[in-house]
Amino acid sequence: MRPLKKVGRKNLDKRGIIIRDARLEDMDEIVKIEEESFDDPYSKELFIRLLLSGTIFLVAENNEVKGYIIGEAIGTRGHVISIAVKRKFRRQGVGRQLMEKLEEILLRVGVKKVRLEVAIENKTAVNFYRKLGYRAVGVLKDYYGWGKDALLMEKTL
Repeated sequence: MRPLKKVGRKNLDKRGIIIRDARLEDMDEIVKIEEESFDDPYSKELFIRLLLSGTIFLVAENNEVKGYIIGEAIGTRGHVISIAVKRKFRRQGVGRQLMEKLEEILLRVGVKKVRLEVAIENKTAVNFYRKLGYRAVGVLKDYYGWGKDALLMEKTL
């Protein structure tokens, strides 16, 4: 994967939410969001490695970090590595804004299709991705550990 040039990504919506590149000083907040969102959370060290590796790493903020998304472009394929929104800000459009901004960046660098994995039993997330135009293209057995399958979803940009 080739690192992407940072382009000062920033968007301001009508609710005052800014989508911008993540920074090292955001890591403590990102880890808190991760820990409240996932049973097997990524470590702070992994987030720092992802930030420094050239992945697309964005946060949504308005006086505090409300959510994050991490993605990558490999040729014409994109991958959503992770997305999470602080519990108290869910169902307010933050996740949609993060996904739309990531897709916009991926499209700009030549990505044609985006893939992601989601736990099959996470019906809320599966429905969220379907509403954004993703479709199921396969099942990844034991992706999240023994007996914990993932749905592989894909969208053409």
